Amino acid sequence: MPLAIEDYALIGDCHTGALVGTNGSIDWLCLPRFDSASTFGALLGDKDHGHWRLAPVGAQRCTSRAYETDTFVLVTRWVTDTGEVEVVDLMPHGDRRADLVRRVRGIRGTVRMEQVIRIRFDYADDVYLKVAYEAYQKWSQSPKYRDIFVPAPVVLRQKTSVEGRKRRSTVMKPLRFSSRNIGESGSTRV
Repeated sequence: MPLAIEDYALIGDCHTGALVGTNGSIDWLCLPRFDSASTFGALLGDKDHGHWRLAPVGAQRCTSRAYETDTFVLVTRWVTDTGEVEVVDLMPHGDRRADLVRRVRGIRGTVRMEQVIRIRFDYADDVYLKVAYEAYQKWSQSPKYRDIFVPAPVVLRQKTSVEGRKRRSTVMKPLRFSSRNIGESGSTRV
């Protein structure tokens, strides 16, 4: 069940936008433009309609959130019994593609984070995507099937690193959505 509309904040890149809930879930996103079909549509249905949740394990609501001064960069803060963490959400503009960046910053202590991502193209009507992806997996080694396209291809990138001297913080670097061919360079990067 979606949150109340007042529990969402908007991030965007002047071409499209995403709604980020107080529970750390992006429940609405159309790619690559505002008038495109949804990729995350839980706002209109349930979690099976697509969402991306990034929050501390077991957390239901953030402690605070605010936009960085004069920007559309959303900073959501979570305080738990074991530590404190921020999730920074933004959609950079200027590179003529839709990117969604979510970055976790450890503030103090240790916070276990969970990430759930369910991509559902075309208002959760992703039958075509399943067929295309299965075909891609089966025939990706064949030059004949090297360039299989899906309705709104996605590239996911995630890198983690440990930073800090005396305290241990895990920082998640950008995880991006990009409008690219899923068959580019022979595989989907995760």
